[in-house]
Amino acid sequence: MGHREALYISVMHNYLEEQLGRSLRRVDERSDSGPSHDFETLDDRSPISVIEAKELVSADFLATRSQVGRARSYESKILQLHWMVSYSEPALGSWYDRRTWGHSERGKLAEVSLGKLFTTIEQHLQVLENFGITKSRSPEMGTAALSADVEAVVGARRAISALVDGVCLGTNPTADHPPGIDVAFSYGYVRTGSPNAVVERIQSWLDSQRSENLLDSLRQASAEERHAALWLASDPEVDSASEQGLDFKPTVDLMMPELIDVLWAFVPPAVWRFDGEWSIGLIGNQQQ
Repeated sequence: MGHREALYISVMHNYLEEQLGRSLRRVDERSDSGPSHDFETLDDRSPISVIEAKELVSADFLATRSQVGRARSYESKILQLHWMVSYSEPALGSWYDRRTWGHSERGKLAEVSLGKLFTTIEQHLQVLENFGITKSRSPEMGTAALSADVEAVVGARRAISALVDGVCLGTNPTADHPPGIDVAFSYGYVRTGSPNAVVERIQSWLDSQRSENLLDSLRQASAEERHAALWLASDPEVDSASEQGLDFKPTVDLMMPELIDVLWAFVPPAVWRFDGEWSIGLIGNQQQ
């Protein structure tokens, strides 16, 4: 079991056992014939059911967060300030949108060699420092007055923009943050408060190649009823689910692939079930 899967698989297991009223056993990740499902019913009762679980989360987001977490501070011999290079990642949820896949298929910061970036960018940051400028994206020119000085600042900013999809901010150094460069990344999201926004993203995922592994796992299973369980704890609407509780219930249907008989969507603390119509429960609360 992978680290990410360990964060949610037991929650799914316990909730689905309670909802189905049946014991479920964990299945080995792969079978001799290919990918296998995650759970299956233990008893001889009908229907024999299998469940395949997936987390819907942007791999770009996870890779970038991991890259930043491993990054070491760069101590510079030529800079006087401590600079923070802040990357702006796409809004959470945008990776579901098929219209953005061409732009977000590969992570930006996750593929950058930070050591090389820091050594390349510090000379441009030094130019900004020379004129008292502490923001890479700003109309301010600091003390640059001569045309040659203005040209140098403009050139430095253009070079930084070509290297960084974000902003560089300089502050006075401290013992913990000496002259040099660190990196951070930020992400935003637009929360609509509507469960139907989540349904739209689930539908996009189901209609895409990203769902192929889930469908392959269900295709391999010998079962009378096939369940898909999706974990969406990073979705922007999780806060809406927490605020609205049992009122956070979709009103639009899903077009499910033929291989899926029942779909469960975990938007903690809400859990939806779709088998042609929606029902809703809460983790730790059996009201429907």
